[in-house]
Amino acid sequence: MSGATDRGPVPTDLVQLVLLVAGVLEAQGIPYAVGGAVANNYWGAVRATQDLDVLVAIPAVKIPPFMDRLREQGFLLCSGEQLLPLEDAKAVEHLQRDHLLVLERRGIRLEVFTPALPLQDSVLARARPLPFAGGTIRVTSAEDLILLKTAFGREKDFRDIKGILWDQKDRLDMAYLRSWMNKMFAAAEKEKLEKCFAEYLRLG
Repeated sequence: MSGATDRGPVPTDLVQLVLLVAGVLEAQGIPYAVGGAVANNYWGAVRATQDLDVLVAIPAVKIPPFMDRLREQGFLLCSGEQLLPLEDAKAVEHLQRDHLLVLERRGIRLEVFTPALPLQDSVLARARPLPFAGGTIRVTSAEDLILLKTAFGREKDFRDIKGILWDQKDRLDMAYLRSWMNKMFAAAEKEKLEKCFAEYLRLG
């Protein structure tokens, strides 16, 4: 294990993958925001993961050189249960159809998302440069992570949301959160999130 963030350890092989992918994106000038469990470990309860989620704003002209670098590093395309060679045409097809490209390298999963919702453009603009394993990566903000996890709506996502609220409390931009809640969510989702606010923001 390697202490990659100031909040807790991250497996060494995942640390290497995060630094690799962030380095490729930055070298090619592609805006990105690391999300998922890696981002959650900055803002809420630390939990183990062997996956990396990254949101990117990648123009079509930059897809081939991005794929070239990932191929050089041994990434394969996940297609159902199969691992296939990473081909530009297939990558473009997945990104255009699903706004998602799922790759794997040495048993670690990389999920590359492209914006499908207006919120995701804001996620990219608000990503925070934060320390990671002696370097810096761009991480999804606490507020945007709460909104994204609410959109997924799984029980584990709401456990993560409660952890973020408990840890961040008065550091959260509540006006930003509520503005996007009103744009994105139905009444039931907003009510569930407001209950979390009422319970966890007043504790401690």
